[in-house]
Amino acid sequence: MLRRIQEKLQKIHICMLKEGNYAEIAQDHIRKIVDTLYEKGGDYKGYADTICNMYLSEGFEFLRDTFEKNNP
Repeated sequence: MLRRIQEKLQKIHICMLKEGNYAEIAQDHIRKIVDTLYEKGGDYKGYADTICNMYLSEGFEFLRDTFEKNNP
């Protein structure tokens, strides 16, 4: 059940990004979420990559180091 909730939350975050709702204020929180997704691996890495790529494509660089560390 927890896994389904986590997946739904990541999908919601990605939907928000697709609509242009980039939460620049909460950068530390977003970085922690993405780090946790990378640590979990598997499908979660895909969510983390998507979130990073969406922020990077809009010019938000705060996740670049995290993305590059997890995609050598």
